[in-house]
Amino acid sequence: MHALVLFNPAVVLAPVESQPDLLPADNVTAIRERADGKPQEISPYHFIRAALPPSIIFHGTGDEAVPFATVVAFQKTMIAAGNRCELKAYAGQPRGFFNPGRGQGEARSEATRRTSRSGIRTRFGTTRADQNRFIDGPVRFQANRLKNFFASEWHGERSSTSSG
Repeated sequence: MHALVLFNPAVVLAPVESQPDLLPADNVTAIRERADGKPQEISPYHFIRAALPPSIIFHGTGDEAVPFATVVAFQKTMIAAGNRCELKAYAGQPRGFFNPGRGQGEARSEATRRTSRSGIRTRFGTTRADQNRFIDGPVRFQANRLKNFFASEWHGERSSTSSG
């Protein structure tokens, strides 16, 4: 069984021609600088095509770092391409509300319950061929770009917490 289980994902990292106001201008500028002027090369939205693995997105509508409208656009485009993509919205919940120590209450419990091994297994099922189609070609390149894109940020967070 192969599926994408995405928690408050940054799935739109470059401007979308049909939705020019989807990302705030300051986000576009910051992402463009961090992506060597080529944010579309690491933007999952810009790689959507038919035959991708089924996906489920868990996202709080109060997430200020990743606009909720971006995951809605991603879901609609995935479905339009013939892929299965579910979006579970959590009204008013901030970024990372489902993380241990950050979130509490029913929203966190429900997100945890829906992502348990059995919960995901009953919702999705794909073949090895589905996984291989997803990994081949530009997505492998994209994964490497994403890794490099976020590496300095993650390293910086570790450095700042270890020195403070």
